[in-house]
Amino acid sequence: MRKNIDYSESVPPIPADQELIDWFLFDIRQGFCNYYASAEIIMLRSLGIPARLSVGYAQGEPIEDMSDAYLVRQRDAHAWPEVYFPSIGWVEFEPTASQPDISRLEGSDDEDQNSNLRQENLDEMMRRERNLEEMLFMWLMKIWKKH
Repeated sequence: MRKNIDYSESVPPIPADQELIDWFLFDIRQGFCNYYASAEIIMLRSLGIPARLSVGYAQGEPIEDMSDAYLVRQRDAHAWPEVYFPSIGWVEFEPTASQPDISRLEGSDDEDQNSNLRQENLDEMMRRERNLEEMLFMWLMKIWKKH
């Protein structure tokens, strides 16, 4: 979705005769985080993949002269999808075009074998995420257009 739908904090009202996600994906093709997250969740659930909506805040702005400190304001409110993987648990994804890609931390040397396995599974999943998300989006767009 990041490549195919523009981010906009202001969208016109949804036409009375249209469903929100169809309108977002096929007609207006612009929106903000709630639209991106909801669309991805509905597409994933339509394939039987467990997904949920999470809300909170994006990173905000770095605070000058303070390492790893950020100023988070109301305007940083954000929504994103999480997908459940049986061997990993709930994993957050970021389809919203205005947000940076999620960077996943590498495991440390002193982690136990299960943690390393979880990290390897997560790393492999993330390598495939971009292609799968794009393929899912294009496939669902084709199917939904036929209906």
